[in-house]
Amino acid sequence: MERLFELLREDEPLPPSQVDIYRAVRAGRRRIRIRWAATGAFVLAVALLVPALALPAGPGPFFEPGTRLAIAPEDFDPMRRTVTLTEVPGARADAYTTAARWQQVGVRVGTSGYATVTVYAPGRTATGIVNGEAGLLNPEAGEPADPVGGHRAHWLTLDNGLTLAWQWGDRGWAYLSIQDGEGADRETAHRIAAAVVVHEPRAVAMPFTLPKPDGLHLVGTSTHVELPGAGAAFLRAGVLLAAEDPSDPSREVGMITVSAERSDKTAGHLGADTTLGGRPAMVTPGEVIIFGLPDGFAVEVSSFRDNGQLDEIAQSVRLVAHAGTTSTWVTDPVE
Repeated sequence: MERLFELLREDEPLPPSQVDIYRAVRAGRRRIRIRWAATGAFVLAVALLVPALALPAGPGPFFEPGTRLAIAPEDFDPMRRTVTLTEVPGARADAYTTAARWQQVGVRVGTSGYATVTVYAPGRTATGIVNGEAGLLNPEAGEPADPVGGHRAHWLTLDNGLTLAWQWGDRGWAYLSIQDGEGADRETAHRIAAAVVVHEPRAVAMPFTLPKPDGLHLVGTSTHVELPGAGAAFLRAGVLLAAEDPSDPSREVGMITVSAERSDKTAGHLGADTTLGGRPAMVTPGEVIIFGLPDGFAVEVSSFRDNGQLDEIAQSVRLVAHAGTTSTWVTDPVE
């Protein structure tokens, strides 16, 4: 997957896309929301994390509820990517999400499968759902699996299917599940897991800046790339804002996503039903898209809870000069 990063580092303009911007924006938004929500197809509720590694085991696959780690857990830097997927025959990474407590890679498997790899910072672990019951997953409660990169691994049977958990560091665990489609088997899951690399942090750059909205701060980033020859070619990059980092299952953090997407279909302003700041826009409950920005970009701001900030935030976004060339992107997008 290094070619993906090479593309993002090149000074050449990004390739044009054949993606329907309206459909693509909605698909990207759904993926981000799924990753940051406690419900939906992914039962690894990555937005609902509490320290749980090395805790007393509870019944079945869960740790005992209410127990906390005796030492302080570690965090990732949300503006630095530390997880990469190397080349895997029949699979390719197309989305990367960063956060303080975890980092995630979305992987296309074959022509119809999709896998999610979630790597947790040391001292952090996941919430899962088994037989309709949610709890803090004990990765060692599952069936032993062949080691991944020389580290112990286990198979967990969750409500969304088989999940491979493996230890990537002294106190860090990773989880991989294939949601649907072809390739949803143990051999494929193990091959993908073996290609996951946790490396020194690399700065994440964005093609825009925005002033920090009142009461919110940056808690993560998301980048989605479709390369030419592998379906449609398009780029979507964004930041995730919230009132506070998600750290408890009962806490609502009011997530807002701010993204810029480039597609040759943006010129058609598909879905536009109004104007904002003199540009064509689409405004619906929980979503604002502004079209007609320089270098073929559109900006989208979305949230489960529309508190009236979305149109104001969308109009405050400023693309960097020559945003179509990734060398101009910035590593401090929220000012």
